[in-house]
Amino acid sequence: QNKVFHVSGYNSNQPGEMDKSTPYGFLGFDASIGTSIGAWKVAKKEYPKIKTFAVATPDDGAVPYLIPIIKKMMADFGYSIVGDVISYPNEMEDFSPIAAKLNSIKGADAFFIENGSPVHHGNIAKGLRALGNNKPIILQSLAPAEVLVSIAGKAAANDITCMGLTPHAKGNPKLMDEVFDKAGGKP
Repeated sequence: QNKVFHVSGYNSNQPGEMDKSTPYGFLGFDASIGTSIGAWKVAKKEYPKIKTFAVATPDDGAVPYLIPIIKKMMADFGYSIVGDVISYPNEMEDFSPIAAKLNSIKGADAFFIENGSPVHHGNIAKGLRALGNNKPIILQSLAPAEVLVSIAGKAAANDITCMGLTPHAKGNPKLMDEVFDKAGGKP
C-alpha cells in the first residue's frame, strides 16, 4: 500500500503474500518450492525405488495453498502422497504424536517434510526412528546436516536427506567453503 519495492526470499503461496495484490513485491527465491524440487532430485538419485511419500508440514496457514502445488509437482517427479498430509502447529514441542501419525500411514516408501524448522525436522526424525521406522526421510530443510544430527541424535540420523549447506563437504564449490570460512565458521 505504501508502494515499497521488496524482494521476498520465502513464499508459502498464501493469498496476499506474493500475488496480483502485491505489485511491488518480487520473489527472489521460492524456498518452499525450490528446495522441494532439489530434495526430490536428490531422492530420485539416492532412493530410486521411492514412489510414495507420507507428508507432514507446519500448519502456518499455507497448507490449503501450498500442498496442492506440492502434490502436482511431486506427480511430475513420479511421486504420490499416501494418507492425509499431517500438519502441526509451529510452536509444537513434543513431536512424538506427529511421528506416530506418519508411522501409521500405510503404503509410504518414505517421508517428506515440507517447510518447518530444524527443531521440527530433527524431532520428527528422532520420533520415527524411536518407533523403529527406518524409511528414508526427505526434508525440504535448509538446516545443515550437523544441526539435524544434533537434534535427532546420531542413532536416529540415518537415511535423512536435507537441503542445507554442509561446509567442506565433498563436492562443494570452492567459493561456498570460502564464504563459510570468511563468515567465521557459522552456516
